[in-house]
Amino acid sequence: MPKKKLNVEYRPELPEVSYFEESDEYQIRQERLFAVLKQLNESERVIITLYFDELSYRQIAEIIGINENNLGVKLNRIKLKIQKLIIR
Repeated sequence: MPKKKLNVEYRPELPEVSYFEESDEYQIRQERLFAVLKQLNESERVIITLYFDELSYRQIAEIIGINENNLGVKLNRIKLKIQKLIIR
């Protein structure tokens, strides 16, 4: 049975978040995170976006067509990469 894949689209602009009182520090941290996310390759962005959308490992694995263990490894590597890019 072929794996089910979803077509994921990205928007280059940040979403409007009017319900948060945005402090300067919050804005700086948010801009830094989005700048780091732009440095990820497309497959990493797909995975981390689905993770941020609070999908389960099983759901994400089904969408991108890999098993849950492989997804766990990929997510950990992506998180480490994000940490290193933020610290730079």
